[in-house]
Amino acid sequence: MNPELENVDPLDHLAMRPNRRSPMPNPHPSPAAIRQRLHRRRRRDGSSVARIEVPAEVKDALIARGWLEREQIDDPEQLADAIEALADSWATGTLTTDSMRKLT
Repeated sequence: MNPELENVDPLDHLAMRPNRRSPMPNPHPSPAAIRQRLHRRRRRDGSSVARIEVPAEVKDALIARGWLEREQIDDPEQLADAIEALADSWATGTLTTDSMRKLT
């Protein structure tokens, strides 16, 4: 199961009753409803999800610089976390140009 789906409160949204006149919480939302809620939350927060191809050379560079452990190289969640941490460091200015050169 997607880790994002595990952190979602199933009662966080409203579903319509069969008569469709008054809302009532749905204790078991469908996976599609949960994905839609996450999409709306990300859009509201200004974030996005991007699917990217990560070449072996980039994985090796992430390992060499300490952003990723060798054992985590084939774990998509760990790889995404490493790339997100790298991007955050770059965006906040804590990653220097010299550090970026060492990645390539």
